[in-house]
Amino acid sequence: MLKSIGFNEVFTPKIYPDDPNFRSASVDWEHDQYLTIPADDLAILNATDWYKGGNRRSWELASRYFDVAFVMLYRPDTFEAAQKHFEGQVLWRTFGLSNGNTYSSILSSHPFYEPAYASIRKLYGRFWFAEAYDHLHEVEDRYLRSKAVFLPLGMNSASRPRPEEWTGTDRRTLFVCPDVNFNPVYEEIYRKFRRDFPNLPCVIGGAQSIAVDDDRVLGYLPYDEHLRNMKQLRVMFYHSTEPTHIHFHPFEAIVAGMPLIFMGGGILDRFGGKKLPGRSATIREARKKLDRILAGDEKFIREVRESQHILLEPMKPENCRAAWEVGMAKVLSSANSPQAVKETKAVRIAILTEPSDLQVAEQAADLIVNGAREAGRSIKVVIGIRRAAGAGINRLEPQSRYATRDFGWEATDAQHVNRAMHYGRAFSRPRHDRYVFPNDGMNNFLDCDIWVLANGELKHTPVPLRPLILHADRTSLAADLDNGDLPDKWLSGIASLSNAVVTNEERASSIFVGMEGVSPANLLVMRSPPTLEDSKSYWELIEECL
Repeated sequence: MLKSIGFNEVFTPKIYPDDPNFRSASVDWEHDQYLTIPADDLAILNATDWYKGGNRRSWELASRYFDVAFVMLYRPDTFEAAQKHFEGQVLWRTFGLSNGNTYSSILSSHPFYEPAYASIRKLYGRFWFAEAYDHLHEVEDRYLRSKAVFLPLGMNSASRPRPEEWTGTDRRTLFVCPDVNFNPVYEEIYRKFRRDFPNLPCVIGGAQSIAVDDDRVLGYLPYDEHLRNMKQLRVMFYHSTEPTHIHFHPFEAIVAGMPLIFMGGGILDRFGGKKLPGRSATIREARKKLDRILAGDEKFIREVRESQHILLEPMKPENCRAAWEVGMAKVLSSANSPQAVKETKAVRIAILTEPSDLQVAEQAADLIVNGAREAGRSIKVVIGIRRAAGAGINRLEPQSRYATRDFGWEATDAQHVNRAMHYGRAFSRPRHDRYVFPNDGMNNFLDCDIWVLANGELKHTPVPLRPLILHADRTSLAADLDNGDLPDKWLSGIASLSNAVVTNEERASSIFVGMEGVSPANLLVMRSPPTLEDSKSYWELIEECL
């Protein structure tokens, strides 16, 4: 579709999740031959797992060569990375949800997706709610509703129906329901179908991640066998009454010429199905119509087959093209509007530590400074030294090669943190009753872009107003590693609360990953002594967090 409206270069991911929800996914290398991208850069893009968020380098390459990125909500990492590292327009491709769910409610009620919500709000004018059906935005909150752009979902075969190939010689109903023993939603659909249609001659299609104890369940089928079923089975029943979500198999049945009996109230009604003979208002009506077709009522079969082609009209690519032209023109007009020139400012880094760990903090600062220098970035470092007396300026002890500030960890409650997060445009909510913040008597280190905890004491959850890196030096870890623990001076879960972890103790990596839940991508294990490559990697990690 993009190419048909003038987008000559389109990149598609080559890696997708090993997840039953991607059962219909495939990899297409065809478009690569038309890309005017250097081979080495294209190789990086192809090797990137975009569904896991990708990395800064890949997104910066994407910014160099592309104006628009389509993303989907599989993991919030993708939204975070796009917001931080992609300079073009970001289109969230949405296909609608079932069971009364909305995208707004998922973003606001599921902690896992909170980073995606924050990223969407931070994208401002570069974000679009790219809906596949023109009414999806109507049930969403204003921040999504106001950014809706209609890019209809089409189906190539809708323009090439093959009704003459259908024979209907197999007098059974096709009902599609994948992952019966894996997905609770499909499990309930399957059970309801069995309750509603006892003794109905049928087969149940759809791949099954876990075997189902039902001879009628076909499971995964080779494509040729699937096509044969579409030609020979007598009728398909489609259950969904969801107003904002629909599956593809009803359209496949119509393309194949198979009669479709469907429940009213769903998207098929919007596509012209309200007055079709195949529509049913109740399960009882649906059963009667299925029985008529299974019994060979030729007149009724002909009426259903000849009338249902109207449902393919919105799916035909030629009928989708105009909306895509309008929608993408809207996106590009925003992309081409005058934008404020980005000013490259020095990155300000606060390294928070104890007086006894000042040397560790300075070593961390040296590594970061060297890494930034290699990357051609300007930075400013300040070392925060925790004092029992709290904030202030202490020039008597100890002295440092870097600018220093005294601070104390000061407790606050969720109400104050919530207000600070609101005014700080963090677009998230506090999850704990009590927090601590580094009170330096001035700006609480909010004049810095990132906080690094260098071996320092931290027994309570820090306010989530800046990215946090845990710098765990072996001098702090050695005494506890033999017991498989982290130091008592850190609160439980400190590593998983941090955006990244840096350590020079190889033995600690298994604790951070296996027990603390740190992603290997967010863990840097340095050599001892550290090398220039470690400095570069440290800076890369900081860039990923910013």
